[in-house]
Amino acid sequence: MPPAGSHAILVDLKRHIVQLEVITLATIFFLSLLLIRPFLETVLGSDVAVLLPIALLALLPVIAPVVNPESRWRAIIKYGTAGLGTGAAIGGAIAGTLSGGLGAPAGSLIGAGIGFLFGAVTGPILDGTKKILTQGEAREYLIIKRKRFPDLSLATIVAATEHPPTRTDCYVYMFVSDGVIKCTQDEVLRWLKSGCWRQKPAT
Repeated sequence: MPPAGSHAILVDLKRHIVQLEVITLATIFFLSLLLIRPFLETVLGSDVAVLLPIALLALLPVIAPVVNPESRWRAIIKYGTAGLGTGAAIGGAIAGTLSGGLGAPAGSLIGAGIGFLFGAVTGPILDGTKKILTQGEAREYLIIKRKRFPDLSLATIVAATEHPPTRTDCYVYMFVSDGVIKCTQDEVLRWLKSGCWRQKPAT
């Protein structure tokens, strides 16, 4: 019989592998755009050929939606890059329209700087708003909390996040969504702060 939580771990691994595949394919696509840039300039014009690859950077949070485990630096880089692409595209488009195309490079440069700063500041906030955790994420979150609660054992964490629960007087409420066991982050914190896990189950 597989150990408790192994299914959730496998689901998380599959999700991350798929994300890596998407990132790899997107990288190949971006490089392909650079290779066919002369063709794009002929068909779409030089301004569009320059702005199109930059604009695609704005899709980075969609292409790489990894948020587990949490990382402030990853969020800064991911959303900063997305902001750079968005700002460069908007700034270049506006400046190009107002100047007849002559000011597009300068507009892209200014927009890229503003967009990067905005994305870098808001990125950690956006990644930190995640409220739904998978069973594996909930367990990883509680394992990190063991730094503050050293008496919280791994066995207790696994037992408290089982579905269905084995200890009905002290557990994290878990539910199934899209075939995956999940819970809310608030429910995990409620269980942790309750301190019920410090008490031995009634016999």
